Amino acid sequence: MGRTTVVERLCCTLGTEPDRRTVLWIRGEVDAATAEQFRRAVLSAIRRAKRVVFDVEGAMFLDASGLRVLSMLSREARRLDHPAPVLRGMRPLLARSLKTTGLLDSFTRESATPFTLVREPRADRRTQAPAS
Repeated sequence: MGRTTVVERLCCTLGTEPDRRTVLWIRGEVDAATAEQFRRAVLSAIRRAKRVVFDVEGAMFLDASGLRVLSMLSREARRLDHPAPVLRGMRPLLARSLKTTGLLDSFTRESATPFTLVREPRADRRTQAPAS
C-alpha cells in the first residue's frame, strides 16, 4: 500500500522583519478551499499591527475568493483607521485583477526585495497564523 502525502496548498506566516515591520508572508494558492485560512491570517495580521506588509510574491494563484479577502482587508484597514495595506511582490496577473475590480488603489505597492526573493523568514522571527 502506498503512502499518502498531504501537500499544504497555502502557508501564511506572520512575523517581523529586521526593520521591525510586521509581515504576512503568503505562499501557495488562494482559492475557495483555502480562502478561509487566508482570511483568518489576514485579519490576525491587520489586528496585530497598524502597518502590515502582505508579501504576496510567493502566492502562485489567487482567484475570486482571494480577491474577496483582499477587498475585506481594505475595508477592515479603513474601519480601523490604518494606512493602506502594503502588497509586496505583486505578480502582474494579480495587479491586473486588482485593477479590473477597482481594488488596486486600495493598496500601497512595494516591489519584491532581494531579502524576500532569496530567503524565507527565520524560524525564530515568525509565528504561524492562528488556525481558528
